[in-house]
Amino acid sequence: MDGRRAIRLEPVAMTARVMQRLEDRGLIVRLGPGRHWPAAPAGRTVDEPLYLVVALHRREELERIVRERRLSAEDFLALRVRFNDRRVSFFVMLEHTPRGEAAAAGPGRPPRFYVTESRDLPVERFALQGYSLAVQG
Repeated sequence: MDGRRAIRLEPVAMTARVMQRLEDRGLIVRLGPGRHWPAAPAGRTVDEPLYLVVALHRREELERIVRERRLSAEDFLALRVRFNDRRVSFFVMLEHTPRGEAAAAGPGRPPRFYVTESRDLPVERFALQGYSLAVQG
């Protein structure tokens, strides 16, 4: 050995109780239903409103529609984001799905939104070529 003392660790199950202990010690902040920080009721956030705009086509198809000057509201879905709702708040955004977030203009802190996606996915900008999107909220 190189003179270091080996410390052997026994893995434990990652349970709600164990995670609560870590949170109680101020080491983590858990995200999930009823656990949004700062505290907010299920399905709501203290930073409302926030919208997730998702194209209803993969990138290649949306690019074709833009080139053909046929882009319309029918090509997008603007979701009013629900926080801490176990039925809808947790999902993975797939590669080549054009999307963006929008928040209402105003004073104060901007909303926060967490999406799980591969760390290796590059940020891809999408040119709307003469179009603009506006969320009517």
